Amino acid sequence: MAILDTVARTPESRAAWRATAEEAGAAFRFIECVCSDANLHRARIEERVRGIPGWGELSWHDVEAVRARSKPWDDERLVLDVVNPVAANVADAVRYSRFSGETRQRTGGVAASGGARQPVWAAAAACW
Repeated sequence: MAILDTVARTPESRAAWRATAEEAGAAFRFIECVCSDANLHRARIEERVRGIPGWGELSWHDVEAVRARSKPWDDERLVLDVVNPVAANVADAVRYSRFSGETRQRTGGVAASGGARQPVWAAAAACW
């Protein structure tokens, strides 16, 4: 299993990650993280310190600029809202990751089914 934390703002970038998973023989799941509370989202951005050497910190302006360049999603995906409890979001993500691309069934808003292929997750983080 691999977990990719990326904005994945265009269909082309999402297709590239899907192709990488297919080349590796892995299943692929998109998990989009959103924040339905704009004030909370902005506060998290402004208070966060990533501390990644060689990378600047993000500003709210950066978030808005990326959002403006983002293309609509048409991929199957699980959407998690970060205003929900972490435990609930994790449980939904785990259930979704078990979904097999071979058999698709929707239950309770979360895709689920059997399958032996190991998933590759792409968490497209709208809320950094």
